[in-house]
Formats: sequence, structure tokens, C-alpha cells
Amino acid sequence: MKVVRGEIKRLIINMPPRHSKSEMAAVSFISWCLGLYPDSEFIYISYSKRVAAKHAYLARALLKSQGYAELFGDV
Repeated sequence: MKVVRGEIKRLIINMPPRHSKSEMAAVSFISWCLGLYPDSEFIYISYSKRVAAKHAYLARALLKSQGYAELFGDV
């Protein structure tokens, strides 16, 4: 919430490998923000095109899901 409100401008997420950092930051957080603030804009980069595309696909699939629409409406 502090990131969304602008209270935190820089954030580092430290978690061991394979503990869902990317899922939380790239997929869930961005989707959640778009649900609350549909006019939000994000730039997501990764070390590889394949990884960035995978996370973009997962976020898009979440945005199009029925459960997401029930929570946030049509985004």
C-alpha cells in the first residue's frame, strides 16, 4: 500500500530463489493495482525477453479471469 500511495519510491524485495518474487511483483501486484486504479501504467523488465513475456501473459490471464472480474469489474 505504501508503494501505491507513493510513500515508498524504491523497493527491493529480498526472498530466496524460487519463492515467488516475480509472481508477487510482476503478476499479482500489477494486476491488483490495475484493479484498484485502472489508469495505472507499468513498465516491467526482466533479464530475458522470455521471462518478461511469460509474466505479462500470466498477468493478462489473471486480468481476464472470472474471479478477477468479480472482484474488480471490467478492467
